Amino acid sequence: MARSEPQINIRLPQNLKDQVHELAALNKRSVNAEVIAAIELVIERNILKNRNPESIKNLYKKKQLKIEKQEEFNKRLKKLEEELASIKLGKK
Repeated sequence: MARSEPQINIRLPQNLKDQVHELAALNKRSVNAEVIAAIELVIERNILKNRNPESIKNLYKKKQLKIEKQEEFNKRLKKLEEELASIKLGKK
């Protein structure tokens, strides 16, 4: 996330803070990313629970866009890996 994103400061019980740090380490992401993922999950579950068709449709669109971005990233990464392998082969 960009540094220009809005910020929020919250107080957590120590044990909850420790759990968030543990989850972040386990999932190999920052504490901030872990908190965002947890909040997004709760919001998504709430949308699905309330069964509002328009909200579900918007959620689906957001998920689809996220998948498309991930697929594009994976394609770019694969291309870079292939280029790197070809460079390494050329140097041998």
